[in-house]
Amino acid sequence: MNCPTDEALAALAVGGTSAATRAHVASCPACAARFAALRTAVERLESAHAVTNCAHASGRARLLAALAEEPVPVRPTLLWRVLMDRRTWVTSAAASAAVFVAVLLGWGGAPAVALADGLKPFKEAKSFSCEMIVLRGGKPADAGKKMTLKLTWAAPGSLRSDMFADDKLQATVIAPEGKAGIVLDHRDKTFLPDGKPGRQEAAFLKLVNGLAAHAGGDQKPAGTDEVGGAKAPRFDLEIRDPEAKNAVWRYRLWVHPETKRPVRVEFALQAGQDPTANDVVGVRLEKFEWDVKAEGLFDTKPPAGYKSAVAEK
Repeated sequence: MNCPTDEALAALAVGGTSAATRAHVASCPACAARFAALRTAVERLESAHAVTNCAHASGRARLLAALAEEPVPVRPTLLWRVLMDRRTWVTSAAASAAVFVAVLLGWGGAPAVALADGLKPFKEAKSFSCEMIVLRGGKPADAGKKMTLKLTWAAPGSLRSDMFADDKLQATVIAPEGKAGIVLDHRDKTFLPDGKPGRQEAAFLKLVNGLAAHAGGDQKPAGTDEVGGAKAPRFDLEIRDPEAKNAVWRYRLWVHPETKRPVRVEFALQAGQDPTANDVVGVRLEKFEWDVKAEGLFDTKPPAGYKSAVAEK
């Protein structure tokens, strides 16, 4: 015996006339219980409607009486016939009740954003890029308003940092995983070998490793903030530094409510500090692009025409 769907029972609960469904409910205790619960919900809705709209019946009667005194067109329009047809009123009420029942059943609800959604790209991406902005007290620093750092990361831990000022590329730090790096000064076309990640870049690498290793769990959002025009849930995280005993990094991670991907990350440059505290220097990461093409980005060979800054000294 095939039991009717929730939709079929809901339709019957709001006045449907399916004889087959009604006969099944009469012979199936389980479906009878489901139908009774739906009818209870509909009756509550009808009672609430009667209380808050008790004057609708008399108002409609006055409206119809007034309309009766007006000349009726010889050929009423389709809109007029629909509006004056009592079935329209009944159908509208039934539709409202059906929507209410659908909400009770949980139909159409968007799934909530979980911390695991925001961590997943850090665990799975082979590469990504983002913009880094310097913060002080949780707000962009004055220098950060004129300067932008574009970071590109590639597994297992290579990092490239391109510094822009007024949209012009000023310098590049290339630090391939396990290899000597290079620093390029594009203003005077010079280079320095053995470029190592600076304080900001080193903290960034700890962030990537920490988020990739985080289990996620069932942690709830600490709040919701508008980021890029979307109300993004924010997760406040504390992740222990595996390389430093008792050191804990504090991160703020925002996840887009629809794409379920990170849209912003903030953290202090020193373990244990709150990135929003006054006088604390931190960074903000945003404008993420995942699985970008990294081929050639970590080549440490100086570009043609660049001279060694060491030789000049």
